Amino acid sequence: MNFKNCALAIIVICAMAACKKHENPGPKTPKTTDVYVVGSGRVSIINNTSVAVYWKNGVITKLADTLSSSSANGIAISGNDVYIVGYTSTSYSKYWATLWKNGVATRLTDSAVSSIADKIIIKGTDIYITGTIVNSASQIIATYWKNGVAANLTDGTPNTRETAFAVNGTDVYVAGETLTAGNKFIPICWKNGVVSNFIGSTTGSWASAIAVKGSDVYVAGSAPGFFGDNVAMYWKNGVAVELPVDSLLSQADAIALNGTDVYVTGFRADFGGYGSSAYYWKNGVAKQLTDHASAGNIIVNGDDVYIVGSSGDFDIFQAMYWKNGVAFLLPGFESTGYSLGLDIAILQH
Repeated sequence: MNFKNCALAIIVICAMAACKKHENPGPKTPKTTDVYVVGSGRVSIINNTSVAVYWKNGVITKLADTLSSSSANGIAISGNDVYIVGYTSTSYSKYWATLWKNGVATRLTDSAVSSIADKIIIKGTDIYITGTIVNSASQIIATYWKNGVAANLTDGTPNTRETAFAVNGTDVYVAGETLTAGNKFIPICWKNGVVSNFIGSTTGSWASAIAVKGSDVYVAGSAPGFFGDNVAMYWKNGVAVELPVDSLLSQADAIALNGTDVYVTGFRADFGGYGSSAYYWKNGVAKQLTDHASAGNIIVNGDDVYIVGSSGDFDIFQAMYWKNGVAFLLPGFESTGYSLGLDIAILQH
């Protein structure tokens, strides 16, 4: 082969390689999304006994027996491991904060105290759980556990309880309540165990959720409005942002940050005081989800928004969730049909 033909062959080979490199690889295989909801089902309407349960893609599973009360309150997924927190008991007077990992239960406290676990966050290999302990002196103590080691946020004087938390790097933010001398709870927030004022005005307010992005701290809840009843709002670094809704009484229950967007869920009291309607707000704009329902925790995953909640009023509820505003009712518990949806998580694979 002479030099001219050799050069031509090299050009052809390179062109073929370039075409192969840029050829259409075909459509991507869509990811499968598993939706987990945790909560409780009522065993008997007469004695009010509840049992911890979770739903995976609508299939219900019991986490504890039905002989005594239990509840699943929070969920987190790490890899293929599913972590659920809540409480178990052997009587109505004693409760134990409990962690289930893939269905296997571990108590977080011994029998000397009563305790309840509410939320769980996993960061790398660290497992954070928040809850409340009632000690032998009947003092209520807001607490969080890091890898099973408890860090009490107060000594029980005054009584405190937690309602939500967030982890940002190595910083742990907890929102909750403290009991005043007038025997009323007012909101309180801690950063790494030190009380920090992330709420501008605490009088009559309620803190139910917290989220952190960079140096900005968002706390969602409610505070007295113009007519005196509490209305849904959130505070960004202590500055209040009221969430408009067509009702004199409303509350924010969860908050999520996605880029520059702020999502808040909650409810408004229906006119006449008969039940409530589930709502969520995106950047302050309200959208009603369902009549006669309440909305709880929220997950924003790309363009998808998942919200957990319960359908019903007064004392008859059924667990549910919404995906992008579309409602999915979950199977009720056994013969009673009664259930509550308390937290939600997704697993994509």
